[in-house]
Amino acid sequence: MNKNGKYAIVFAVVVACVLLTSIAVAGPKGGGGGPKPECNDKIDNDGDGYTDRKDDGCNGKKDNDESNCGDGTCEGSESSDNCVADCGPSTYCGDGTCDADEDCSSCSSDCGNCNSCTDSDNGYNVNTKGTVSGYDSGETYTYTDYCTTNATQLLEYYCIGDVWNSIPYNCNSNDTTSCVNGACI
Repeated sequence: MNKNGKYAIVFAVVVACVLLTSIAVAGPKGGGGGPKPECNDKIDNDGDGYTDRKDDGCNGKKDNDESNCGDGTCEGSESSDNCVADCGPSTYCGDGTCDADEDCSSCSSDCGNCNSCTDSDNGYNVNTKGTVSGYDSGETYTYTDYCTTNATQLLEYYCIGDVWNSIPYNCNSNDTTSCVNGACI
């Protein structure tokens, strides 16, 4: 094959590629290739009983969102982020509100810390000075066993479950005689 014949084949292949590409891009006859915008598709896309240009959410036939914020229905592309009036506020852990599906164990940042109690002397133990600490109604606390003004009286702090308790104890009983530094000796 001569040089001109080779150029003619290359030219024909290029023209064929261009034609096929333009046909593929144009899509089917009268189509434009792809779905019509919501405001021109004869479908009630947002479920409010109105279609296309009759829907208050449409701003023209090229508008691709029939939803209309403020109509009382969370619809279409509306969400708590872009239409609080219809969809309500978004709820999530960390939003500053303790919502119905949250509690102190699932979201302490919104609902506060759960009640808790730990005791350094492992409970009701009048012979060892101890400290209870934890959370009570979301607030931190720390209480340490101590001797009252009477040298034989101890105020003993201890835990029952997640709740702190205290009770006065008379150290002048059993094998002890006095209270010194938060413990009966």
